[in-house]
Amino acid sequence: MTFDPTIYDNLKVVLEGAVYELDIEGVIQILNRSDNIHLSTMSRSYSIQFALKHSLHEPKVTATIVLEASLHDLAGELLAKPNESLAAFGCELSIAFEKELFLKDEMPLRELSKYTEEGSMFMLAEIWGEEGRHYTREWFLRAAEKGNIEAVETVQVHFDRTVNEMQMDDFPELIQHVITSLERLDIPAT
Repeated sequence: MTFDPTIYDNLKVVLEGAVYELDIEGVIQILNRSDNIHLSTMSRSYSIQFALKHSLHEPKVTATIVLEASLHDLAGELLAKPNESLAAFGCELSIAFEKELFLKDEMPLRELSKYTEEGSMFMLAEIWGEEGRHYTREWFLRAAEKGNIEAVETVQVHFDRTVNEMQMDDFPELIQHVITSLERLDIPAT
């Protein structure tokens, strides 16, 4: 019996290869990666986190690309009849950008609210567009040293459709959009 890799396996290999190529070229630095099988939901997920190699912002602005395959997609693909189309099956793709800001105690929280109104989510929407995707944003605030406040902003770009092998050729462009996003977000707060 032969084993054919799943759509998830094929997309993961292409995505990982494209990101590692940029790491080898010195454009980015890979910070973390994870490949999980979730036994409770019988699903799979892969994530790879990276930052620009020569970041202006410290700590670095990071991007995490997440690829997920649900039980429905995995089972549908594996149980499909030989001539059945696999176009309905695939993976969910999302990208999370995370940026930390250290607010000095003299910088009031209203300055943070001004930043959030004009901030990263709108910049990313300019780069990625609105059609076929939606955005979520979260802020996490905590006390830091000497009365300062650490603010962590996470903006996620969610694609409103599944991806499969037909979109593999789009991965280099997708990753270039991620690099462009990191470059635009990598501006130190004033």
